[in-house]
Amino acid sequence: MDKVDIAVVGAGVAGAYAAYRVKTQWPDKRVAILEASGRVGGRLWSEEDPDVPGVMLELGGETFAAPHRRVMALVDALGLQKTPLATESMYYAAYLRGCRLTPDDLAAARSLPYRLPKDEQGKTVQTLFADALLAALPGLAPYFPLKADMLDQAVAYLRSAKVDGKPLSDHAFWPMISAHMSDEAFALVRDATAHPTMLSAGNAYNLTLHFLASACGPTYRLTRGYQALPVALVDRAVRAGADLRLGHRLTAIDHRSNGAAALHVDTQHGAETLEADTVILALPAAALPALAVTGASGRPLRWPDGLNAILGFPADKFFLLYPEPWWQDIPNGPGQIHPASYAIHTATLPLCSCIYWGAAHYGDSGPSVVLGSYGDGGATHFWASQSPKTTEAELGHPVWPDSLSKVEAPDDMLARLHSQIETMHGTALPKPTKGYFQNWAQPPYGAGYHGWRPFVRSADMAAALRHPFVDMPVYLGGEAYSDLQGWVEGALWDMDRMLDAAMGLAPPLGGE
Repeated sequence: MDKVDIAVVGAGVAGAYAAYRVKTQWPDKRVAILEASGRVGGRLWSEEDPDVPGVMLELGGETFAAPHRRVMALVDALGLQKTPLATESMYYAAYLRGCRLTPDDLAAARSLPYRLPKDEQGKTVQTLFADALLAALPGLAPYFPLKADMLDQAVAYLRSAKVDGKPLSDHAFWPMISAHMSDEAFALVRDATAHPTMLSAGNAYNLTLHFLASACGPTYRLTRGYQALPVALVDRAVRAGADLRLGHRLTAIDHRSNGAAALHVDTQHGAETLEADTVILALPAAALPALAVTGASGRPLRWPDGLNAILGFPADKFFLLYPEPWWQDIPNGPGQIHPASYAIHTATLPLCSCIYWGAAHYGDSGPSVVLGSYGDGGATHFWASQSPKTTEAELGHPVWPDSLSKVEAPDDMLARLHSQIETMHGTALPKPTKGYFQNWAQPPYGAGYHGWRPFVRSADMAAALRHPFVDMPVYLGGEAYSDLQGWVEGALWDMDRMLDAAMGLAPPLGGE
């Protein structure tokens, strides 16, 4: 039987980081990285379509910010090139309740199709949200917006904060914030931000922290795509001696009499078994119940009920390719898109938001691409219902997203999304040539990002879940179990905590 010291299961950014840290600290340890798909990256997936050269499509996570200190430190240490986004001059338009709003309309908070009371009229979407959040949490003011060196202080404040005499974590975000604005103002904020799950009834502590990590700057993309981060981490680990095994899907874990774990793996060449002294599961919560675990007694072990405290938020991305950058010619449009541009158009349509991505080599003509739908919640279900691959995945035949050809959208889906984009802009547009739809809610991922239920102290629950089976050397870590869910920074943060608790590897940047 094959034998290693440490098996890292999952080559997303959390697993890549775990392998990198272990091999950096202990170069003599035998480390295997098992990944079910054919690529490294997990929910970080960057591709360049040959028809639109020089432009990276981000089908998963895409941005990070200065307060994300673990990401920033790794990007610099690995020599990855980052592009600062001009978010202070971002283009922002909207199509809300059938009304087309220009950037000037939104900046002046005029012509809004919402019946706001007098004390809310004239306030921008951002001001309405900030006023409500600070009314619920007055002590948050020094951290809003979040500065580069203040994330740890903000976490400490939020963990001690109380609302109506109860800990912040005992509240749901939606009821908490909606208590400080009218129903119409809440609807406007929800519609204009285009990510309804972020204004959901999830844990108020975690969602407030998520928003702080969003409303900060400067903000960056990796020039060659965010997937370059886990790829570089795995490359460093492999060069230090780790063994990367793509196409290796873990199906079961058994306790062995010597205290190690036997990992049963399906590969294209058949079933294999690997023995590991320590197993790091860098997997989303939805993937765990399918793993059969047998303990020292020879009986099946049950995954902890605490996993039910984790919420999985559906999310999707739907890119459309066009023969020309038509947005340069529409009235009040964003103009030419450059690498540093951030130009977004939100809508009360199933597409949720449209981001003008760029023409080939970020020029002013030629084949171009639009992130035609960047949605979550019900919008993801709307688009997923039109893709046969969604049903196939739910019936036990997941499509591992490791090439664009596997996520090419059917013609009827393209036509439906293109129609909504035309509705949003109020004009006929050139037809798209093709499109790519990635639904992160379907198996094997089960969610685009995660949240915690109210009444859960996420740090305490994550610590309880970190070692799910007392008599097994199996440990959990990653974005799903973090305080800061929905961000790569959160995945790295939780993995640091797991490596410290399980192996005594102190976090490289200090803190917890």
